[in-house]
Amino acid sequence: MTLERLGEKRDFRAPRLIGREAERRNLGAALDRTLRFAAPQFVTLLGSAGMGKSRLLAEWLQDVDKRRDFRTVCISALDGSPRRPGGVIGQLLRARIGLVDDMEPTTALALFRDELQAVFGDRRVNEIAGLLGSFMGLAASGSPLVQSLAMRPEQQLDLSRAVLARFLEEDARQKPRLYVIDDVHLADDESLDLIARLRADLGETTLVVITAARPELLVRRPMWCRAEGSHVRMDLGGLSPLEMGVFVQCALGTKTQ
Repeated sequence: MTLERLGEKRDFRAPRLIGREAERRNLGAALDRTLRFAAPQFVTLLGSAGMGKSRLLAEWLQDVDKRRDFRTVCISALDGSPRRPGGVIGQLLRARIGLVDDMEPTTALALFRDELQAVFGDRRVNEIAGLLGSFMGLAASGSPLVQSLAMRPEQQLDLSRAVLARFLEEDARQKPRLYVIDDVHLADDESLDLIARLRADLGETTLVVITAARPELLVRRPMWCRAEGSHVRMDLGGLSPLEMGVFVQCALGTKTQ
């Protein structure tokens, strides 16, 4: 999902975003921390339906684009399909690499290998492609390691998770990365496991992962914001009376936006 796609979820006839300055500062602080300390940062934005999570992210990301120090990938679990390989994680990787649904398998695999080559250089790209490709349904042939693990799916999954973490690390070392996952309360269980595990698996790198979700996420994952690593929880409530007054004036056209 591009910034424009994320923005499609809001009503552009509405007045400009009112308030949310503290939330904007907290989101920006996560970017600053990863640049300063080379430590992955995770932020979860929680709010009920209609609280403006997607709108806040879409408008904040416009400011991030102006900074030009992060490469951004945005997706929504709402766009995913349980039939897609890898669930939300597969969707995230496809967006990062630039794969589209109507792309020929051979073209997709070639693009995938080119990206791996750019990130890892000559370091066993064939094995990496076989393990990381499993999240996207890309069958990279010719990997003895993957062939040897065919009858040991649990061990293959562990190695695939490790390769996923290394890919994200190495990619973000080349230029800081910002991943935004909207509607994460709709994500598949395996992807939620992977995202939660990344907080402990990632080493030093300039990477920020922002997830937005309804509170139902905490029903599925009560420990979501309490695992290892830096994870900030932001609860998006209603506007203050002053902010609501400004919002109403803008909506009625009685205040200059």
